Amino acid sequence: MKTSVPAQTKPRVGRVRCPTRERRRGALTIEALLSLFVLTIGVMAVANFTIVSLKLTALQTAVVAGARQAALANLTVPRADATFAVMQPICSAHGISDLSSKATLSFSTSGSGQLVVVCEIGVSDCGVPNWLASFGFSWTGRVFRVVGVSQT
Repeated sequence: MKTSVPAQTKPRVGRVRCPTRERRRGALTIEALLSLFVLTIGVMAVANFTIVSLKLTALQTAVVAGARQAALANLTVPRADATFAVMQPICSAHGISDLSSKATLSFSTSGSGQLVVVCEIGVSDCGVPNWLASFGFSWTGRVFRVVGVSQT
C-alpha cells in the first residue's frame, strides 16, 4: 500500500497590494507640494525679516551717531545736513543710499537738556526686498521711525 504525501506548498512571497494605497498616490503628491509651498513662504519670510532687522539696526546706530553729532555742535537749531553727513556712512555700509533725500529728520529738546532726533524713512526706501508681495505681504507704505537721544 502506497501512501501519498501531500506536496509541500510554499508560502507566497511578494508584495501585498493594498487597494487604498493605489488610490492615495496622487493625494500624497498634492500634500507634499502644498507643504513645500508653505515651507518656501516661511523661509522667505524669515530671510526677509532678517534683512529688515539688519536695516533697522543700522538705521538706529546711524540716528544715535547723528544725535551725538548734533548735540556736540551745541547749536540752538541743529542742522540736518551735518546730522545726515554723520549718518550716511553708517547707512551706506548697510545698503541704505541717499539718505538725505529719502528720510526726514526732526529735532526737539527736552527740559532735562536732551536732544531728541527722530528719523522717518520708508521701509522700501531702505533697500528691503519685497519678496512676499505676491503672497499679500508688502512693505509698501510701511515706515521706520527711529529715535535717537543725546545729552547736550
